[in-house]
Amino acid sequence: LERFGDRGPDAFLADPWFAAPERARIEPWDEPSGLRETLLLRGAEPVSLLVSPATPFELNEAFDRIGNKGRVLFLATAALLVRVLGDHPLEDVSVVLDRQGGRLDYDAYLAEVFPYQDVRREPAPPGTTRYVFEAGGRRVRLAFTTKGDAVDLPTGLASMAAKLTRELFMARLNAWFLARAPGVRATAGYVEDGRRFLVDVASVLESERIELRRLVRSR
Repeated sequence: LERFGDRGPDAFLADPWFAAPERARIEPWDEPSGLRETLLLRGAEPVSLLVSPATPFELNEAFDRIGNKGRVLFLATAALLVRVLGDHPLEDVSVVLDRQGGRLDYDAYLAEVFPYQDVRREPAPPGTTRYVFEAGGRRVRLAFTTKGDAVDLPTGLASMAAKLTRELFMARLNAWFLARAPGVRATAGYVEDGRRFLVDVASVLESERIELRRLVRSR
């Protein structure tokens, strides 16, 4: 969060389980042989990485306020998109986004985010939706692609960064609850095992007076 987050660690201290441990170990990573050279030969250069975590409580507040899960998630993504455009104001931009749920139609969402731009849909292969518009003298192309993390390198790296960030948050959450309920098995936080975990730590939830709203997404 200090190196790549749009907010630092202190922004999450309202939830006590994100206060400790202060550091979780990240396993070392060996760069594949020839990766840097291959990128250079193809004219590719990594220039930035940004993660933007949202807690269950923040999502629940947004769901209540906006009333639509898909729109909440798209607006969060759009905030990153607008930041990218602002960071590269004079350059044409091509953005590949993983499809959000089953949605392929983003016309209304894009019109909301870019109300003064003529956002046009372009022909695209099955499973992909493409848009283009011009802003500030440059062209912006967007592609929403099924399994984008498998077919586009930056999208794959973004997915890895997001998953690693999530794992580090879960490490803190597990450490906090297991310190108060020794013997409980840690959770990865996905639906079925998450339900098991909530049952196992029910006494902690009660004694610490924790609202499920702070721990579990409503949608």
